Amino acid sequence: MPESKTHQRFRSRAEGLEMYLEAMDAAARMAFNYLGQKKNQGKDIATALPINCNNYSRLNHPSSHRSRVYNFCRSKNTLSAIVEIFSYFSEYMRGILKEMYEHNPMLVVGKSNKPLNLTFAEISKFNHLSEIQEKMVEDVFRSIENERSTVKLIDKIISDTGANVSNADKQCVLPYLEMRHLIIHNHSKIDQAFEAKYGHQFSVRAGEKLPSKFEIADKAIEEVSLFLRKLDGELVRLGMVSV
Repeated sequence: MPESKTHQRFRSRAEGLEMYLEAMDAAARMAFNYLGQKKNQGKDIATALPINCNNYSRLNHPSSHRSRVYNFCRSKNTLSAIVEIFSYFSEYMRGILKEMYEHNPMLVVGKSNKPLNLTFAEISKFNHLSEIQEKMVEDVFRSIENERSTVKLIDKIISDTGANVSNADKQCVLPYLEMRHLIIHNHSKIDQAFEAKYGHQFSVRAGEKLPSKFEIADKAIEEVSLFLRKLDGELVRLGMVSV
């Protein structure tokens, strides 16, 4: 399937993240199962594991505490992956905006609600026209990003392009993107807004911890990847970006 250069980068990074998520989860499960063997009773984790653990000063917990230790590790792995895939999503949006500018600058410069201008002093600092263009794209992206709404970000990027991206497409990916806000700004706890929109879908209520099982992060990577593949395919089909 033809894809933009920006999507090629996203796809490569998303596949790498998925591999990392799976490898770390598998390693945690294997360590947990190994420590549960009868021969490891009474040992601490560093002593019981069949590897040199001299550099692992925090693995001095009894192997009987393995559930607490490795559930914590798997949870952190999941939450980190959700934050990471959001950053890849954001990088794609910034990158595709630049590609759209190269195709048709007017598709980009009018997307900000705020008047964006460069002073003579700012212009004089640039050595090449390409640097001014990059500055313009970056300022437009930041002005949209600063509205702190993932829906608005998506809508502004695709506005006036004719891309066939439905509300259903957006609703599939939005909860996983909005999880990043909960992790970073709300100590991974569900807030009222998330409960109102997605509480039934994830069986969660405000004040509870965000589910942090492997399947959540795996699904987040899948849904973000599917959405950006759809969006990128539409922009390619419409000739808005190069392949």
